[in-house]
Amino acid sequence: MNKILPIFLLRVSGIGVAYVLTLFLTNSLTVEHFGDLTYFLTVTSIMSVFVCFGLPTYLLKICSLDRLKNKRKINTELIHASFIILINVLICIIVMLILKSVVNVDLPVVPIILYVLFLSINNILYEVLNAAGKQLLSSMLQIVVYPFLIVCSLLLLVRMNYQINVVNFFYIQAGVLFFLSIVSMSQIKAIYTLKVDYNIKSFGVIQTYKLAFPMMLISTVGLIMTWTDVLVTSILFGDFELAIYSVASKVALLFSLVLTAINILFARKIAYMYSQSDLNGIRKLIKKAWQYSYILLLPMVLVIYHSSGFILSLFGAEYINGIHILAILSISQIINVAFGPVGYLMSMTGDENSLREILFIACLINIVLSFLLGAFYGVVGIAVSTLLSTLLWNSLAAIKVYNKFRIITLVPYYKI
Repeated sequence: MNKILPIFLLRVSGIGVAYVLTLFLTNSLTVEHFGDLTYFLTVTSIMSVFVCFGLPTYLLKICSLDRLKNKRKINTELIHASFIILINVLICIIVMLILKSVVNVDLPVVPIILYVLFLSINNILYEVLNAAGKQLLSSMLQIVVYPFLIVCSLLLLVRMNYQINVVNFFYIQAGVLFFLSIVSMSQIKAIYTLKVDYNIKSFGVIQTYKLAFPMMLISTVGLIMTWTDVLVTSILFGDFELAIYSVASKVALLFSLVLTAINILFARKIAYMYSQSDLNGIRKLIKKAWQYSYILLLPMVLVIYHSSGFILSLFGAEYINGIHILAILSISQIINVAFGPVGYLMSMTGDENSLREILFIACLINIVLSFLLGAFYGVVGIAVSTLLSTLLWNSLAAIKVYNKFRIITLVPYYKI
């Protein structure tokens, strides 16, 4: 608990800063313009997953195993990862230019590409820091410093009488992420004594592509499932409903802080214990994660239950309409926490393909249900679809984990 609590508190502080940012944007933009910004952020998040190509999780696994044994291998993998990111960014630029010219889609290409590039780089660097045992630093940069600098930049923009719009917002984010990537890279260079090597072997890059590819598929399917509700809402309804849903979703994400803190601390330990065939150690780790989760989860449930209307009203009177959405999405997040780190447990122990299949099935069901329930019950139906798909994939993953390790992640109180 002495390691989890600081990480959890850091992420709570970061969420507080992020909510200040959201409050600032919802009060500076109309509901429709905020919905438009939400749509662009969704698209860029999906682009970032393609650019990252599963490298964050892959490098977390590699660096956790080789941190003390093979620094040269880590150095090589980081160089390969940088090369892969540049290739994928070039592909994104080509696709965006084609869409802009052929389909006549109005896309701010330069700020979006810069944002996606530095977001992808930072996602990789954060996981490398986690693998090096620098979870507090990683959390500080990712969840506290990042939104704080964006808020300060936006306030400076307003003071200089500049207009806040999608283009300016993405330029600000890209600038902040560029600064954070320099900070992260300086720390990683000191830990692993990295050396720049311009002799990139095509075979090594291809091997990294192949090894990271399963992680990329998992990340892609997982992100599509995460953003399905937002995308379907934007298709079936207008920007007003999208903004309402987006704010309710951000408030419900409070519960995910618990599982995120658990994953940050335990992911590298799971990878190392599995490499040592220490299944008993993994069982103890999961039991400890379950205990910590519920200690941290209970007060959050009480706060949201008693203050949901008040919290939503902070973003504006219109957002109180999302109270039912918030209730359903909160239950969905509680389910995620209750099942524990089943996703990381599978991906860190060589079960990436099974996790990918489970997420793919749940993703398809989520898409179909979102359109069906959304058409009949509106945005509340879409929230219900998210809840059902979350329950489905967690249940299937928990069954798979039990069959392999005899670990019950939902209530892991058994004799070890």
